[in-house]
Amino acid sequence: MSLTVIGNMRRASKKGISGNLRGEGRLLGGVFVIGPGKTGILFEHYENTFGDHANLDKLVETLKGAMPAKVEGVAKVDEVVEEASSEIENLTKQAAAAPAEERM
Repeated sequence: MSLTVIGNMRRASKKGISGNLRGEGRLLGGVFVIGPGKTGILFEHYENTFGDHANLDKLVETLKGAMPAKVEGVAKVDEVVEEASSEIENLTKQAAAAPAEERM
């Protein structure tokens, strides 16, 4: 086991992510964004080692660029993120304003 893998396992453990060492153990994952029609692959990331993550900023930008303005009533990614952020902010304010006994 490489030092990178051991470091990634420790990082996951500190975050409370558990797992086991059973199974294949040599299979690595990846992330792909495939465009519509014959567009092909818009984004790809192959894990080089366990715990290797895709660049989320590049992934989000790819998703934003890949989505048309409307997909049968579904807003663009940035609009959905903005709406979700506003909702989370509102719920946080409501929770902070509620009496302590209601928060339990």
